[in-house]
Amino acid sequence: MPSAERGMDLESQSPRQHRFVRQVGAEVALPNPGSERNLDVEEGSEIGAQATRESMRSFPNAATSTVEPYRTNGVYKFLTLLGLFMAPFYLFYLWSNRRSNIKSFSSIFFVGEIINFVLSLLSRLLLWHRQQRHMCRLDALSPPFPREQWPRVHIWCCHYTEPPADLVDTLRQSVQLDYPPASYVVTILDDGFYKRKGEVYEKTQIGQQMEDMIGETLAAFTQLGHAGIKKTWREVCPDERNRSYRHEVAPGGSSIIEFQVEGLPLVRFVCRKKGPDSFSKTGNLENALWNIMEDDVNFMVLVDADMAPRSDMLQLLLPTMLQYRDSEWKPDWRTAFASSPQDFKNIEHVWGASDPMNQQNKFFWQILPTALDSFGFVHFWGTNVVFFVPALKDVTGFVYACISEDTATGAQLHRLGWSSSFVGGASLTLFKGLCRENVQDTFHQRKRWCQGNIQHCLMELDPPLVLADSFRYPPYRHELWRRLQDVKDQDRSDRAPEPISPEDVGAESRRSRRSWRWKVLREVAYFPCKHAFWYHLQPIYYYSIALAILYMGQPPFLVDSRPIVNPLDFFSRFHVVLAYWLANSLANFFGYSYILDDPNNPNSPLWRAQQEYWGYAWIRLVGLFEGLLSARTGKQPSWAMVGTAGRFNVLYELPNAVAFVTMALSMAVVVANYCIAARFGYGSELLPGPSTVKAAELVGCLFAGFCVLFLMWPVTSCIFVDLLRIPHYYRLGSVVPTLLAATLQVGIGFALFNAAPRVSK
Repeated sequence: MPSAERGMDLESQSPRQHRFVRQVGAEVALPNPGSERNLDVEEGSEIGAQATRESMRSFPNAATSTVEPYRTNGVYKFLTLLGLFMAPFYLFYLWSNRRSNIKSFSSIFFVGEIINFVLSLLSRLLLWHRQQRHMCRLDALSPPFPREQWPRVHIWCCHYTEPPADLVDTLRQSVQLDYPPASYVVTILDDGFYKRKGEVYEKTQIGQQMEDMIGETLAAFTQLGHAGIKKTWREVCPDERNRSYRHEVAPGGSSIIEFQVEGLPLVRFVCRKKGPDSFSKTGNLENALWNIMEDDVNFMVLVDADMAPRSDMLQLLLPTMLQYRDSEWKPDWRTAFASSPQDFKNIEHVWGASDPMNQQNKFFWQILPTALDSFGFVHFWGTNVVFFVPALKDVTGFVYACISEDTATGAQLHRLGWSSSFVGGASLTLFKGLCRENVQDTFHQRKRWCQGNIQHCLMELDPPLVLADSFRYPPYRHELWRRLQDVKDQDRSDRAPEPISPEDVGAESRRSRRSWRWKVLREVAYFPCKHAFWYHLQPIYYYSIALAILYMGQPPFLVDSRPIVNPLDFFSRFHVVLAYWLANSLANFFGYSYILDDPNNPNSPLWRAQQEYWGYAWIRLVGLFEGLLSARTGKQPSWAMVGTAGRFNVLYELPNAVAFVTMALSMAVVVANYCIAARFGYGSELLPGPSTVKAAELVGCLFAGFCVLFLMWPVTSCIFVDLLRIPHYYRLGSVVPTLLAATLQVGIGFALFNAAPRVSK
């Protein structure tokens, strides 16, 4: 697959081109000795520890980054191709060795394995080429980039009803960035400041608390306290003469409170006056983009309320969107945005070091982006992202009608040929925030993601007579489709692509990324999002298969273990099944080779990713259903939080607990029935018994049930904590492994006791 356009393979560089600079955490170049400031290393923090691990990194002249392919890419690709080669023989074996007494069940399993093969293959292709991007800071670029010429940037922080205390660290660190204060503005976009009553807007209590919090936080930076803050208030009113003003998102206009402290960037507090339809976060962002921000600002950083940046955040995010031409650094007009991973500082305090709910989500934030970066299709995840504003306006702004506007907006940018980059890694984290602190909130978050995924899919499919008009044609959807159609018409013609600005030098590059080859790559990149329902059905399917195998006491296919006489016999024996499984298992291992460079890895990301798929399977199906229903009716289902009792949500959590207990009880019933039949000669004929199933076969069936319980346990253990009202989530998760470790010797003793011959006196 193609590599990023500006990334330079380290192995192909000439030593004479190199300019050696210091590097932080194997990711970042430190400033030149003559620059104004050095990296603000925060002592005692994990970020500070990363920043002190220095090594030498070379950057070619006029390069903003270098890319280093993963050393395990070759092995991973070989195993992927080997699995692809073995798949037809594996599937043929399953078909030809179906059990005659359960042929229907065997056929269902066969069809499921075909679907699983296709989904697995797409996932393998998604990780085909992984790479680490090493960024050069703005003040370490060569040729030098004078600080007084650094681009103007606006930092947006969205707020609705979150506690004001969550924003303190974000605001405090945002105003202390290693960036000229006059060149950036910190903007808090507040959707909770006003409450609309008819045509009147009233200030809310949390709105006043937010205003007070900003003043208190900034007052700490001046010896004069509040007297050192210059505070102004102005109104932005809807202007019918301004064609770019978007009335639907702020029909009452906006109040802007500006705080200015000497030596700090301007802080804006934007209070939107919403209409009957607020358009949620999309409306908040659209108001800032079209109605508030100045037209001459080319770069905008978007962060969640709790995501506090490190001091060199801008210096690391911006270079990937720059290009040296005409003897100066300018926007490259090819890169629409650069994303950085989410990281959380409260996981261990709330959930324990084992992170049972996989809040860290390292596959999604750390592993997958390194592959998407190799062909410029890194996703927009709603936070920790810098945008090239003209690109965002090229797709008519943020996408309406999708509950998760982020992925859908990024996808439209990619459809127009814009690329994106990933800035981050095992030892580089630009933002630290707060994860959800209970099961209900976490489930609600994951449900919204799945709801947005299915809405994104339906938005692009646009099936007639199925979707509500409010979903098919929200504000500016016609303009987006018209823009996409105009681009298609240009691509079909022989005329040169039209630039969107006199400074636009990337029109031809964007056109080249709209070819059929890039369309296929884009569909592969977005398949797990747009068609996520296929993946979310897998755990439900395999749970049903494991339960059926347990009660029948036999797998859905025969095990042909005859000896191999000639090499071709290998492909018709059970050995081909083992070989296929082994190739895919090893491909999974090498796909997660990220762990080799991750010192903070108490649990395998592969285990947690698999356990997450099982633990969140039910709530994701709820999200898919709600997404379909809202797209069909144009309204959000109102029963999302029904059944809430304290912090336990019956709709969200009970199905997981029931499924776990059902599997555990089923295993106990089957084992008890088998032992009773073997000892006393009677038992249920509907369950496996010694006369129908060998003990070794029963153990194999029980192993399938144990695997299901193991994969469900981390998330389900947190649900049991809610159900039992245990104060802290990490307690139950720690009890089980500690009890097993303490009683291991007793278990060995019981095993020896049962295996020993009986001695009679």
